[in-house]
Amino acid sequence: MAAKQHPQIKDCERYSAIRREGYTSLAAWMTLDPDKEALIFRKFDYLSARRTLHLQSQLLELEERLQNLDAEVSKNVESKKSLKKHEIFEERSGSGGSTDEQRMKLLDEIHIKLIDYHNTLLLQSQIADLSQPRTKALQAYRTYFRGKGPHDRIIFGKAQELLEDKKDLATLRPPSDVDILSRFVRDHWPQRFAELHLLPGETTLRFQEKQIQLVVGLINIVVAAILIIGAVVSLFKLRTRPDPVRLGMIAAFTAVFSVSVGLLTNAKRAEIFAATAAYAAVLVVFVSGDLGGSSKNNT
Repeated sequence: MAAKQHPQIKDCERYSAIRREGYTSLAAWMTLDPDKEALIFRKFDYLSARRTLHLQSQLLELEERLQNLDAEVSKNVESKKSLKKHEIFEERSGSGGSTDEQRMKLLDEIHIKLIDYHNTLLLQSQIADLSQPRTKALQAYRTYFRGKGPHDRIIFGKAQELLEDKKDLATLRPPSDVDILSRFVRDHWPQRFAELHLLPGETTLRFQEKQIQLVVGLINIVVAAILIIGAVVSLFKLRTRPDPVRLGMIAAFTAVFSVSVGLLTNAKRAEIFAATAAYAAVLVVFVSGDLGGSSKNNT
């Protein structure tokens, strides 16, 4: 569990955010968010791609140079031994001006460039997986960032345009639950349950993610209970009806269950399929096992 922040430190952050004094105030405002969803930054996708392309081109050139040196060495029977035995290659690479010395230096250069290139690829892969900020969170950030007008921006210069391209923005702490129900509750959270006045004159709604998780969890429990109990009661009421009617009821409840799991949870397609199959199996057992007592009533 993270250590609780000292109240005086939190008060200093709020005071700094109120004063709107450049980067100090902006950083203070971003850290006031209890779930840190305001940690939104540029990814610089274009610059990253541009740098990676140049590294790739440099490696292509080094690769061609190495192939040319290998071809030159392979023409000489004596020098060709260094291609088959590393000890000979190291020994001859100490000879000044030799082809083996050029190859050794070139391999060292390739090694350094490859490390840079591979690290860049790995970082790019991780950055590409970062989520875009929620619309509401970005709107709140832009509202504070821009202030009351062009002359009230929190920072000026080139940095004042950093929030314009949403596709190039990433949040370091996206919401843990991204299902449709969680997004709906998060975007329509009642104002009376939110902290409205962390800063004087601020209109930003602030709330903790655990409140969303609690509400969504309760809704999921209620819906699950309704789908189970409702299906059982309905099939029991229809115990004297023909089999096609009861099978149609099973199909209807199964379809509703499948849609509910897809909308109300983060379940993947395979998990939705498995849960739906299990739910349908329970209802089929209820009917085929005559748990509704249809045979007894018919006799």
